[in-house]
Amino acid sequence: VPGRDVAAPAAWRLRWCPPRLLGGHHRGRRRRVTQDGFAGRLPRSACCVSCASRARRRAAARGLARTLGRTREPTLPIRTQVDDLSSAEARSLIAEHLAGMQENSPPGHVYALAIEGLRAPDVTFWTAWQDERLCGCGALKELSATSGEVKSMRTRPEFLRQGVGQAVLASVVAEAKWRGYRHLYLETGTGPAFEPAHALYERNGFAWCGAFGDYAATEFNVFMVKEL
Repeated sequence: VPGRDVAAPAAWRLRWCPPRLLGGHHRGRRRRVTQDGFAGRLPRSACCVSCASRARRRAAARGLARTLGRTREPTLPIRTQVDDLSSAEARSLIAEHLAGMQENSPPGHVYALAIEGLRAPDVTFWTAWQDERLCGCGALKELSATSGEVKSMRTRPEFLRQGVGQAVLASVVAEAKWRGYRHLYLETGTGPAFEPAHALYERNGFAWCGAFGDYAATEFNVFMVKEL
């Protein structure tokens, strides 16, 4: 009878898997269970030895993950600051950014600002730091009294997926709102190298749009806007 123990040798019991679990290995099959419930009583969620083994393995994995989480070194917070590009380290980061854009873009499709452009009066430039290590940058260019453009977003490879881009973008958006901008635009490229940036912008409320300002739409260049 399903759900009941049946006669068996003294050291063993036989148990039917309950009808509610008719699927996979449970379909009409019986499992042998030791007298004490397989090295300890079966969990409530386990109907057989196979289920109990899986349940215990999952529980062990969760415990290991919690232990590793407690012992992992904490990630230091990211701080951003307005930067005048006077340091060699900041200038080196811009050179790295320009080289990366050239490497991942077709000829004639790179609109990243060089140091002279980033020092223009209508551009505000930020660097991002983790403790005393420079880990990224970004900039805000004024387009009009009511709109701006995100520029020079860069995270150094060793700091990827640590919240650097999010911290810089948050500073840019906060400044744009403080200035009273209604729209914040950006231009970026397409392809695998740009997909993480697309995801970052979409998470922060940017939507795809047409070309703006002096840009021309191409098969490579794409554009986004955020309403503030």
